[in-house]
Amino acid sequence: MGLKKLNQFLEFDWGKFMTGKEFVCVNVSEWLDYDTKKHVGMKVEAAITKDDTHYETKNGEKVSNIYEKLTFKVMKDIAVPLNARIVPVGVKAKAYGDNGFVTKLSIICDDIQVMQPLQKGQGN
Repeated sequence: MGLKKLNQFLEFDWGKFMTGKEFVCVNVSEWLDYDTKKHVGMKVEAAITKDDTHYETKNGEKVSNIYEKLTFKVMKDIAVPLNARIVPVGVKAKAYGDNGFVTKLSIICDDIQVMQPLQKGQGN
């Protein structure tokens, strides 16, 4: 018999995960409480535009999360320009998934720091 509910005790290391990554804002929308539909804050969707993170792999496997999207939930109203490089501040992240595969992140942060808007033709 296996242990149950172990996923409740897993901690996600945001600092390690974000090392070597850059994020660019692709959408900003209102964050509503799922049950009450009341305004909670803002959701900032970002694409990973740089991923130099070292991932532990087997058999020479290549892994990257470049161009994957994340949603940062912020419990206040903020304005973030589209195409701006951003850095989330005060992050609390939890990994979760379905059918035994942990492939999703729930991310709540205190704020979003806007670094600079990307200029036309500027990439990573």
